[in-house]
Amino acid sequence: MTHSEVAELLAGNDFDAATVYRNLVKLAEHGVINVVSRAGGMARYASVGREHVNHEEHVHFLCTDCGTVSCLPNEVKSQIEARGRWRAAVDAAQVQLEGQCPDCLKS
Repeated sequence: MTHSEVAELLAGNDFDAATVYRNLVKLAEHGVINVVSRAGGMARYASVGREHVNHEEHVHFLCTDCGTVSCLPNEVKSQIEARGRWRAAVDAAQVQLEGQCPDCLKS
């Protein structure tokens, strides 16, 4: 979910958008949620307790039509690897594919 989607769900519950944003940042800092996409400069968050258990490495897919971010199956893996002097410097990587999701392709 994006910050805007979370803020919209909480509308009318005495939360302002800035408070929602600060809380999302804190939850991500403490590993309760992960930033799973930053497509278009917009962070999208997911609960660690669901699809992102143990920060499992997997590829994400952003549908350029409907905006849905999906976790792709383990069969789709990144072959990106840091080598040489960069190997020790890289702690994590995020791979995101973009295009039309199967549902939008059917339409």
